[in-house]
Amino acid sequence: MNTPVSKNATGLKYATSFDEKILGVGCDVEVVVDLDSGEVSAIVAMRQFLRSSPAFRICEKDLASIAAAVKAAKDRVGLLASLAEGALDHQLNYSSGGASLIVVHPKGKSARFVLTIGMFNQEDGIDSLSSAEIDAAVKRVDELKALARAKVRSTTAAS
Repeated sequence: MNTPVSKNATGLKYATSFDEKILGVGCDVEVVVDLDSGEVSAIVAMRQFLRSSPAFRICEKDLASIAAAVKAAKDRVGLLASLAEGALDHQLNYSSGGASLIVVHPKGKSARFVLTIGMFNQEDGIDSLSSAEIDAAVKRVDELKALARAKVRSTTAAS
């Protein structure tokens, strides 16, 4: 089956990478711009010291989704105040792109969370759960995407 292809569709993509510190970890941020559609995507690859391959990779959409889950978990932690009738245990959890958030509320204690995004880990009481660092990471990735998009646009406009 032949799918019609626009005469301007080349399949070319512009890819660039940036050396950034994201969530306190040295990262390679790869940004790809589709030259036909203008669609931009980014992957954050966390590096380990003295290792050539990244220890963890996550796309910007998954990074943004874990930030949204952190915000939602703080609003919904009340679900853990009491068990459903007959239940033995419960928790709030979320995972996306290898990142995860688990919130528990042990009987007689305050609610706690564990947040893991590659080598970025936090564990503490629910009151200290915040999406601020993740939001800052998403914002920086968005800025890098804008830089790559502007480069493509300026070169395309000059042609």
